[in-house]
Amino acid sequence: MKHKILITTFTFQPNKDGIAEAAGLMAFWLAERGHDVVVLTGSLPERHDFNPHPRIRIQQFETDVHHLFDAVSQEDSENVRNFIRQENPDVIFCHCCEIWSATHAEQVFDELNAKTILISHGYTTHLWLPRARPPFGLGVWSRNFIMRVIHLPWVLRHYDRVVFLSQKQDWRRFFDHRIARLTGHHGVRVIPNGTDANPKRIPEEAFCRDYIPGSGLSICYVANYSPRKNQERAIRVFRKAALKDATLVLIGSEFNAYSESIKELDQQLQKTYPDGTVVFLEKLDRPTTLAAYTACDVFLLAADAETQPIVLLEAMAAGQPFVTTNVGCVTELPGGIVANNEAGLSEALVTLQNSPEKRKQLGDLGKAAVMRDFTKEKVMTAYENLIKELFPAQ
Repeated sequence: MKHKILITTFTFQPNKDGIAEAAGLMAFWLAERGHDVVVLTGSLPERHDFNPHPRIRIQQFETDVHHLFDAVSQEDSENVRNFIRQENPDVIFCHCCEIWSATHAEQVFDELNAKTILISHGYTTHLWLPRARPPFGLGVWSRNFIMRVIHLPWVLRHYDRVVFLSQKQDWRRFFDHRIARLTGHHGVRVIPNGTDANPKRIPEEAFCRDYIPGSGLSICYVANYSPRKNQERAIRVFRKAALKDATLVLIGSEFNAYSESIKELDQQLQKTYPDGTVVFLEKLDRPTTLAAYTACDVFLLAADAETQPIVLLEAMAAGQPFVTTNVGCVTELPGGIVANNEAGLSEALVTLQNSPEKRKQLGDLGKAAVMRDFTKEKVMTAYENLIKELFPAQ
């Protein structure tokens, strides 16, 4: 049975963040299976001629990316709701529950016959993010806590199914999972992120020739340049590890003020820690970016916050070990070393530099886990089965 499916997501391809990739994979997979797919997302100038599949239609709305719940104007807010009413889909997938694209959809659920599915990519509204100026972010935090966090059990009950990326139920990124379980939501399901086990890449020799000047350990970090991804930490960790003739390759979608600041930081640190080279890259196409995983010896993740990073799954699929901060559910992923501080990250890099056998052992573990649990085929089949579960008589 084919359905009309609406996917709401505040970010979508050709954006290169994890949620855009997850939503893009879902849209393309379902369209390939014959479903008509409509994507409701934020506006992106580069997307005006973006057409990933004949059965995918993308509707963009002007948004303020600095706000979660009220990122569209009052006029556009009504336009979003009217658009959903007019589309009248059979199934609605909402990526992230604490974002405008989902909150506006929730307001018209009762007017539709659609089956509704929330895909949580981590919950953060309950976390206080300190600000430099008084009242230090407490005003925003308390307002959001009252408006959203207290009502979270009722928000979750708007959905027929609530999908989490992990079995983990902590009080941080998986706060919503814990609340769903504690309040007895009967639609809870666990479906992890997925990745392409054999993507198209350029030859790794070409990547090494063009971007890796050293002959020692090569390390890559793929993430948009931003404080949350914390490439600053990655540079400190790399420099203080003092890896002779090593290379750290940072790959972001585009340079910005943050990337300029960390270039200056690297120049300063290089005076004290001269070993190795940091390479800053932007605007690489997908096959070239994916080649970094196979060309480099280790993948480094230095982010402050993640849920289940797709970049780690991509590194695992390439058979490469990873070193990461202890974020989200990364401790559940085999094939790498999880560290709780910068010293631990540096020590892990030194360990992997000194032991090719350890690198291979971890890389093999990660690749086996991807083939077993995290291929896009297995993950998207689980979503197809979820749709069938919601339409048992068809």
